[in-house]
Amino acid sequence: MSISELEARIEGFSTEIERHKEVLSELERSKSHAQRQLNALRDPLARIPVEISSEIFLHCVPTRSSLGRHHIPTLFLTICHGWSDIAVSIPALWAAIYIDLSEAAQGLETTVGNWLERARGHLLDVCLMGLMRETNQQVAELIWQYSGQLKSLDIDFANVDAHGHEDFEYRPLGDSGPQHPLPFLRTLTIGGHEELGCSWRPIHRLLSLAPHLVEFEASNMSFHDIPSPFVTELVLPNLRRLELSNAAALEWHTDILRWFSTPRLQNLSLPGASQDAVPFLQRLSPPLRRFRANIRTSPRGMNPRLQPILQLMPTLTHLELEFPSRDSETELFTILAEDPSMVPNLASLSLVNANIPSDSIWKMLVRAVSARHHKLRSIRINSLTNEASEETLAALRALLADGVDIQVLRWYDFGPNLLLSE
Repeated sequence: MSISELEARIEGFSTEIERHKEVLSELERSKSHAQRQLNALRDPLARIPVEISSEIFLHCVPTRSSLGRHHIPTLFLTICHGWSDIAVSIPALWAAIYIDLSEAAQGLETTVGNWLERARGHLLDVCLMGLMRETNQQVAELIWQYSGQLKSLDIDFANVDAHGHEDFEYRPLGDSGPQHPLPFLRTLTIGGHEELGCSWRPIHRLLSLAPHLVEFEASNMSFHDIPSPFVTELVLPNLRRLELSNAAALEWHTDILRWFSTPRLQNLSLPGASQDAVPFLQRLSPPLRRFRANIRTSPRGMNPRLQPILQLMPTLTHLELEFPSRDSETELFTILAEDPSMVPNLASLSLVNANIPSDSIWKMLVRAVSARHHKLRSIRINSLTNEASEETLAALRALLADGVDIQVLRWYDFGPNLLLSE
């Protein structure tokens, strides 16, 4: 054969090969399509309405949805095309997101962005765990782009270690924080296990952008710039629960209360009982229903008087005091036994890590419960000591038999109820 004939023959082979490749590709596509149809027929989930399968998927979602591909709901995307289509079609499936900022920053912004896009216009529950760094600032900025959809925001620095960094300042909201209103934000939680210094300004700005906030909790944060710049009262008209806790920095809690106006507050938790809280309590309307305070962390080691505080709580139904002193217990039990006009609606009393060092004070408790037993139906004493006499314990057991739920527990094991033991 000549050169030209061989070239023509080779060209013919090439053309035939390409044709067969096209046929093979078409056969592969047809096979894949048929396999999907077969899988759909065999898959019981594919035979039920999408509305029902969507509910099944939603019931599989954990409280905190991690980003990992081996965790629900991302795992649904890897099972098959049918499951993936169902998962992507359910915005509520992607409405809660747990972001661990300690994970590798590479690709995190893209992963979070894809997740939030799948949620579409659904309200969002977002938890940020860890420390904002330069490498993950983009994640914070991405979250703020969805500020109009945030329903709850939990910023948890439980794993942040600031030891050895005296000038460390925690920036829980990133460098800038939200720039637009948060009309649907109902719950804001910021805190961790160890105290961190933080600027109050971005928190103040966030609160001012959330007029419908219902719950705000801040724990173990020391704000260093509260006083003079914030002469304008911060009104939170819909706040129902306010919880501030940090035994090492009571002063800033008092400063915060000075600038807060929460006319509908019902549940208040403070790290200490201070007379400085009285002006704040006087502004509440209607007054509180639940109040919790740590007596041990009251300012200057003084035993605060409870009477000026309790007289501002006529609708209080639940009272919890941590580390109450002997003086505080004596005052409280005397008020309950002798002054029916004080906290007349009190239904539940809890004393945590109480120190009731003598039988005489236990007898005062019996008097208080006896005087209030028609309303005061639940008493929980987590006691550091148990100096009650058998006579006093018998009186408490009689109240228990009368239907009053009384629990006396050891502080170190929380059970069983000493009144039920032999």
